Order: sequence, then C-alpha cells, then structure tokens
Amino acid sequence: MTTIKISSSNYKDFTNFNIIAFSYAEPGAMGERGSVYAITSDNEVLHMNFIGGNINIEEVQAVLPILKECREKKFVYAPEGWSMKRLGFGNYLIVNNIVIDKFNLLTIKFDQIEIYKKWKDVISNILLE
Repeated sequence: MTTIKISSSNYKDFTNFNIIAFSYAEPGAMGERGSVYAITSDNEVLHMNFIGGNINIEEVQAVLPILKECREKKFVYAPEGWSMKRLGFGNYLIVNNIVIDKFNLLTIKFDQIEIYKKWKDVISNILLE
C-alpha cells in the first residue's frame, strides 16, 4: 500500500477518489488526534491530519465529503451506504457497505484495539482479492 500525505498545497488533486474505508480521530482522541486515513479503491492510503498536519478540516472534507455528514451526525450513526465501527477513545472507522460483510467476517474475532491496528491491512487484502 502506498501512503499519500495530503496537505493544503495538494488536497485539490485528491477530490475524486473512490473511498472504500476511512478512520477519523477526534481532536481529543487517543493516538494521532486529528488524523484521517482513507483507503481508495486503487488500494492507496490517503493520510491527512487537521490538527498536527498542514491541512484544515474543510480541506479534509473536500477530499472526503462523507466525513462532513459523519461529523454533523456526531458519529452517532453512519450515513446511508456506510457502516461505522467505534474504535474507542475518540477513534472511528467508517466502511463502505460494498466491503462490510467481508470486513466483518475477517475481523469477527478482533477486539477494538485489533481493528484499530489492522483495519488498513484487512481492507487492503479485501481489495487485492
């Protein structure tokens, strides 16, 4: 998997990707607070951080429009076509329903911490099948 760092200077180049899954860390979350990782259908990882990085939340939402809807709903539930996993301590994972059944099958024995650590690899493997 290739990880692409997105900032204010290049975010406009990344607004038309087909996102399969993404994680979001609230400003007060444990771990890398303010981080957003997204995996595209091309198996690329996009990384943004609206607290410690060089991008603001509006620019992040331009890359990942579904994030705005999730934030407006305060991560209580996922928008239509998506499923949400609460990873604990202010961290969330949103997965496109296209792959959620396979994701759930592969992570059925995982606890929140394992999903937090391994979700990118699981999604990547699904995309490689």
